[in-house]
Amino acid sequence: MWISKISTYSLANAIIFFSVGLLVIKRLRRNTKFIVNNGITALMVLLMISVIRVLLPLDFSYALVIPSDTVLPVIQKVTGFHIGSLTIGSIIMGIWCVGTSYILIKESYHILKTIYSIGKYRIIANEQAERVLKNDFASDKVCVFVSPDVDVPKVTGFIHARIYIPELKLSDHELRLILLHEVQHIRGGDTFIKLFYLLLKAAFWWNPIVRNFELEIENMLELRCDLASTKGMERNERVEYLEAILNVMKQTEPEKSVYSSHVSTLINERIGELTKQRFKVILERTLTRKIKFKIASMGIIISAFICSYLIIIQPVYFSFQNEAEGGIDLTTENAYILISRDNTIEIYVDGQKFTTVNEKDLDMPPLCDLTIHTEE
Repeated sequence: MWISKISTYSLANAIIFFSVGLLVIKRLRRNTKFIVNNGITALMVLLMISVIRVLLPLDFSYALVIPSDTVLPVIQKVTGFHIGSLTIGSIIMGIWCVGTSYILIKESYHILKTIYSIGKYRIIANEQAERVLKNDFASDKVCVFVSPDVDVPKVTGFIHARIYIPELKLSDHELRLILLHEVQHIRGGDTFIKLFYLLLKAAFWWNPIVRNFELEIENMLELRCDLASTKGMERNERVEYLEAILNVMKQTEPEKSVYSSHVSTLINERIGELTKQRFKVILERTLTRKIKFKIASMGIIISAFICSYLIIIQPVYFSFQNEAEGGIDLTTENAYILISRDNTIEIYVDGQKFTTVNEKDLDMPPLCDLTIHTEE
């Protein structure tokens, strides 16, 4: 069998590779040239396989095992230490579960609070919004609501997504471009993506890399919507798209926009540093794709994903195998350690000398649990 099992160490390795993937995404997202040449697809694929990696923490029998005889054995010994009837490892797992539950409750409360506040928006009739929606987005079957209580254009909801926009002085063409961006959020299922990452953040709340990556999700989705909205546009059309966004920014107060995991906004002060990059990417993107560059990027990403399953770090284990008997379990009932006068450390099983080990090996299971005798 290629797949041997899912172990504590395969899960630890999966979390490490997941975190590394997020760091690489964050680095590449800030590289405007990479985004211009490659779009956002490569980063979305890298995010997807990073998530798959942590959700499928599998051990493969042919993987290269990197033995750890220092750090991991010490961690193993510490987590196995008993405090009363509980081990430190079980206490840590308890804290992990409590923290996850707390984050889920907190975020659920925030989502419900946001839904409640949106439900109190004063909706006003707007003939222009209805006309643009009917003429350009009839097939999308989306609802657009205009309200003086809305801070910036946004999309909210999961099953029945809705677009909310403030009262804006825009031409029909400008409004169409703004709605096009918001519709892209709905087409891409961005609220579901953000909700799913919320669950990951809750599961790995103790990992600062995972916790701080939430902002990058917002950045990537905004870039993706911009690229999808301007796909096939000539440069002058892209300039008009950016001018429409600038016009909205002049008429709104994005600093008052409150982030929520089920809301996607056109502009947000939390991603203010992204605005310059968004504009530069849209202006510099070319209509002719650099296929070779994209293929090379995707090849590297997929190769890295496969290789992540070919390496696993584990503590040094001692396999006390006896070919005639098929194997021996060392327990406190059938085995003990004897330190002779010349400081040789020997393992005895059922009263018979079995093997010799080194002093550093005594800190690792199962040897750390055996009784130690000193020869007189």
